[in-house]
Amino acid sequence: MKTKIENPKPGSRRDTFDLLAVSFLLLFFELLLIRWISSNIRVVAYFSNVIMVACFLGFGLGCILKGRRDFFGWFPWIALVIIFLCRALAESGIQNPYQSHEYLFGGGGKHNWLAVVPLAFTLVAAAFVCLGQKLARHLDRFSPLRGYSINVLGSLLGTVGFGIMSFFSASPFYWFLVCFVLTAVLLRGRVDLCFLALVALLIGGNVVWEQQMKSIWSPYNKIQIENMTPEGTGFRLFANDDYHQLALALSGEWPAKMRSMKDWQLTYDFPYRLLGRAPEQVLVLGSGTGNDVAAALRNGASHVDAVELDPTIYRLGRTMHPDRPYDDPKVDVHINDARYFLRAGKGKFDLIVLGWLDSHRLFSSLSNIRQDNFVYTLESMRQARALLKDDGLLCLSFYVGKDWLGQKIYGMLDRAFGHKPEVYAYPGGGYGVDGRTFVVRPDPALPLPKVSAPFVTLSGEYDRPDLAPYPTDDWPYLYYKERRLSSEYAWTILILIVLSGAMVFFAIPRGKVVVSEALLFFLLGAGFLLMEARNITSLALVYGSTWMVTSIVIGVVLLMILAANYFVERHGTLLGDKAAWGLLLGSIMLSLAWREEFLPFGGPMTKGIVTTFVVSLTFLFAGVVFARAFSKAEIPSVALGFNVLGSVVGGLTEYLSLVVGIRGLLGMAAALYLGAWFASRRRAPVRVA
Repeated sequence: MKTKIENPKPGSRRDTFDLLAVSFLLLFFELLLIRWISSNIRVVAYFSNVIMVACFLGFGLGCILKGRRDFFGWFPWIALVIIFLCRALAESGIQNPYQSHEYLFGGGGKHNWLAVVPLAFTLVAAAFVCLGQKLARHLDRFSPLRGYSINVLGSLLGTVGFGIMSFFSASPFYWFLVCFVLTAVLLRGRVDLCFLALVALLIGGNVVWEQQMKSIWSPYNKIQIENMTPEGTGFRLFANDDYHQLALALSGEWPAKMRSMKDWQLTYDFPYRLLGRAPEQVLVLGSGTGNDVAAALRNGASHVDAVELDPTIYRLGRTMHPDRPYDDPKVDVHINDARYFLRAGKGKFDLIVLGWLDSHRLFSSLSNIRQDNFVYTLESMRQARALLKDDGLLCLSFYVGKDWLGQKIYGMLDRAFGHKPEVYAYPGGGYGVDGRTFVVRPDPALPLPKVSAPFVTLSGEYDRPDLAPYPTDDWPYLYYKERRLSSEYAWTILILIVLSGAMVFFAIPRGKVVVSEALLFFLLGAGFLLMEARNITSLALVYGSTWMVTSIVIGVVLLMILAANYFVERHGTLLGDKAAWGLLLGSIMLSLAWREEFLPFGGPMTKGIVTTFVVSLTFLFAGVVFARAFSKAEIPSVALGFNVLGSVVGGLTEYLSLVVGIRGLLGMAAALYLGAWFASRRRAPVRVA
């Protein structure tokens, strides 16, 4: 006699655990892929939101395909293919898109980026189809709001979980271990599929473990170290397989023994030669492994504030730099974003050094802004000027690479300080003639000393009216020449839209989609993604562009959604549809118009809190509007699927910030929400034939 095994009743504890687990896995795996793929496939580091869009697309398709055959068993094997793809491309390299309008680091390789990006996009989307379908099947066992709340809570836990692993610099092996083990748990009851998932874990785990043995993983970068010869001269540091910086022994005997070391010493000592005195207070932004800090100490600085974003790079400098500059008691280290330090900084400095500060990655998967973009803006340079003594000096050293990149820096400093900077280079130095040092004082009446060989003055190259537009907080694109969408970005967006459209067309279940309802949730998804991208960027200006800030902001967004769900479920009758829509559109208009300068009192912290409150209102009321609409959805999983597909369009539309600026994204979000409001008024059961 066979015993009949009853499935747990809908909404049981097992259902709750499974929905929570798959929601955790979905968000955790998304964050994992954004880190893993962009660190191994270099070109994707400049298209990070492409991975996020692929995750959304796959998730949405999975929700729509919940009635088809079960795809979840394929998930570990698709993940394994992604692991092998990343390993192969990391070893062979990829050509960066040739763009006259954007400056990209690295990019040597034999594979064409235009083939690699869509391939990675498709594989990631396929993995998330499996996860999205699994989630949709569990979601339909609950009432819409309860199921959505469990989903959001699981996503929040996934964000926190990955944040904790980043905080402790856990390596990718442990990231994938979490995903594969959780997959095996969700496959319980299917012994064959569970066994195959464990086989995939063994194969993939071995590949990831072998690859990570060559690297150190920080919260931001995959780092490799290469010792220089002769022994004791220093080491090279590579970030995500690209050269990033050197740690050089320039304070001892080596500059007298080796001409190349003497050249590097002259390069790093140059700002102090211009200052003409031993500085009391020095600020180094982007201190890295410590070369600029060592130069400050070597030139008699009484106190040095060193600001470095990546804690792992700092630790390597502290323990391995041959000059050991971070051991000096005169040095205070700040592990934070350089722009945040400028915003919140106190005191006055004799010298502010931006020492070859550049980034090889984006600061958020929701944006195409690079990690360092908000350091190089008009507003940032004005904040730096406010921290200088009257006879102080700002030295911004940068490898320009392209002529227009130097023009943008020159124009930015000219506008920020009210007079033109001087530009110098050391053609025989380590960075060559493209290694430019832009120098400016707060007081134009205080002249800079004339420089002599081996340095040359290049200011005349930039003293012309046709300079490229300088970056601002609203358009912080230092590495982008003009306010327009390049053909490379346009082709990428077009290809991904065609791929996404084809997938959606073949996935939509005919006869089961409410057209007006699908349009409503599609517009809500697109509007929310654009609003989230803009708001995260705004909060990065307040609290810094760090991984922790981004994780906290995403966590706050999810908490706001949970709060909105709770309010609608428990007190939904207190707020009608018209009031909810009015509050949402009103909060967007308030956020669009808000400036910190409107607050006549308080310091940076007070103004930051008020800005956070203004931004949070948009998330709260967007959550209320969505929760009210979702509670009435005829087929919750399909409604959520179209909502996520709307996020795909929102993610691709985010590239238009290159043209309209960041504030323009919120205006576009307002237009999408207005369209959603009209769609909500026409919501009717009209089905696809």
